[in-house]
Amino acid sequence: MAFQSDRLHDLILGVERSRSRRALALGGVFLIAGLTLEYLLFVTKFENGVVEVLHEVFLLNEYVPNWHATGAFFVIGLAALHAYLNEGYLPSVLLGWSLVYGNVIWTIGSLQRIENYYLDPVAAFGRTFPEAVVLATLGFVIGIGLRQARKRRRDHAIPQSDQAEAHSTG
Repeated sequence: MAFQSDRLHDLILGVERSRSRRALALGGVFLIAGLTLEYLLFVTKFENGVVEVLHEVFLLNEYVPNWHATGAFFVIGLAALHAYLNEGYLPSVLLGWSLVYGNVIWTIGSLQRIENYYLDPVAAFGRTFPEAVVLATLGFVIGIGLRQARKRRRDHAIPQSDQAEAHSTG
């Protein structure tokens, strides 16, 4: 029974705790990067083309990625990468979600004046919550599937010395 409990713990938090902590720290860095990117967008009043394009790239507007919702690829990819390397549903979801969440954390208070903006984590949560969780869960499932396939392939691979003996006797 302890084995099943340990396995569930690994699926929720990750096999290696240090790797899970690093993923959470990287998620914090991505959150700050997204936050900074959107802040720069407002400070430049949407006139800096590079900042505006980067902001658009990290947006998460829909489940299906298209030219203005490529953030879905980042959510899926980051969650899948962490799940492949370390399992851990919660760190995978938080890592995948962090960049798109930080990218919409500022709110403009008035449409007449762009200078009136403020941090609004609750609104950012509402803007990204359903899509980010679904897409990060999809990324987690993809990463776990790839991890299991790699493990099965490694476990069923014939060692080189056994393979050489089979060819020499056959």
